[in-house]
Amino acid sequence: MSPPALDAPVAAVTTTSRRRDLVGRGSTALDRVRTSRPGAYWSRLNAVDFMTSATQFSALAILCLIPVLLIVATATGHDIRQTLASRMGLNPHAARDLDKLISSGHHAVIGLNFLGVVFLVFGGIGIASTLEGWYQRVYGLPPTRPMRQSLIRFVWVVAFIVYYASQEFVVRQIGGVEDQVPVFVVGFFVALVFYSCTIFVLLQGRLGLRAVIPGGVATAFCVTGLSVFSYLFFSSYLISSFNDYGGIGVVMVVLSYFIGLGVCIHLGAVFGSMWNESHIFPAPRATWTPQATSGAYRPTDALRGNPVAADPAFRDTPSG
Repeated sequence: MSPPALDAPVAAVTTTSRRRDLVGRGSTALDRVRTSRPGAYWSRLNAVDFMTSATQFSALAILCLIPVLLIVATATGHDIRQTLASRMGLNPHAARDLDKLISSGHHAVIGLNFLGVVFLVFGGIGIASTLEGWYQRVYGLPPTRPMRQSLIRFVWVVAFIVYYASQEFVVRQIGGVEDQVPVFVVGFFVALVFYSCTIFVLLQGRLGLRAVIPGGVATAFCVTGLSVFSYLFFSSYLISSFNDYGGIGVVMVVLSYFIGLGVCIHLGAVFGSMWNESHIFPAPRATWTPQATSGAYRPTDALRGNPVAADPAFRDTPSG
């Protein structure tokens, strides 16, 4: 008669044991995901706070970058609205809605004074400074001399204006809104050259060409993917936003595009940094920890003969 009284405690112990096994398996699976390459990639992106940085970049683009492009385009006989429409792959209807938000820029050029020029110059340099800070964090490099930085940032602004204006030229010479495949192909190679040079120039040559190419390729791939996505979806998104919210709806779409561009830059840079660690500057005894502010392997440490970066993102692990 006594054995049945023991069934409940035994069942409770069995249930508790199963729960522990499930929790243990779940923790093991989570650890495997975190230590996998996709998990490490995601941790790197979170370590540099990529979404917040991309949102800040979009705000800077609206406040500082578009005015620069507007003035330069108008002064050189071009239309910034056509450049943005070409860059985003908008159809004629969506392009007309964009035209209603932005003026041609002729009045801005006529009324431009010294303070306006100063604002435009420092606005463009601010964008370059933001990108430089991103690359320094991702690649684990310290800041350099301020005076030299300002000149390099100004050179980058000029290069960016040429790069952005080339999008309209490519669309006009190679294809149109209805024929975007050649535009995407050419745009990929143009972006590859531009973003590889961007990493090299903003980091002042502290990464060699071999080390900046992976980041340039990954960024060009992501930016081209953004162009394809924009071509497929942004026209309808912009038209519906304009119909629902008016001009502010168009601003929301443009902000979304620049947020995507900021994310693409982060994706490419982090991929380039991880590629360098695995292929160009291998550090077999280095283990990255997500608590660090920068998970990048420093090539300067390899040049000094130190295989493990001094950055707290790395710690020694016993070799097998």
